[in-house]
Amino acid sequence: MIYYLLKGLHLLAMGVWLGASITSPLDILRTLARGRPYVDLIPEQVARADKIMIPAAALTILTGLGLMQTTQGFVTAPWRFWAGFGLTVVLALIGKLGLDPTKKQLAVAVQGTGAGEAALVGDLRGRFVTLITAWHVGFLLIFVLMLYPF
Repeated sequence: MIYYLLKGLHLLAMGVWLGASITSPLDILRTLARGRPYVDLIPEQVARADKIMIPAAALTILTGLGLMQTTQGFVTAPWRFWAGFGLTVVLALIGKLGLDPTKKQLAVAVQGTGAGEAALVGDLRGRFVTLITAWHVGFLLIFVLMLYPF
């Protein structure tokens, strides 16, 4: 019974985390493309996405560890589960150390009106797209590791 509860929560949290990590950046990029006055909404979009993604990421990690413990135990868990867990931690670090500061800098930069701010927004947009791409490649690798029995 506990296994099915953990598995259901794990899949739900992972789906929310992945879904928000796809829709939120697309929403931010669409807003950037629309320009003024819409870019003033970016700080609100960032805050709303963080309220969804951070708890979903934490729940995904915790339920994943719970599943490892209830099925095989930590010591005997297959290498691919540990690799997936490691990549999940890397994704969390990319989010915390790369995406969060970039989103916050982007939210501040769009408030400016000068040419320097426009160039900065372009640079931050490029960094944002690069980090999001790395993020989703990581998610794809985790899916392969978790679903394909090597």
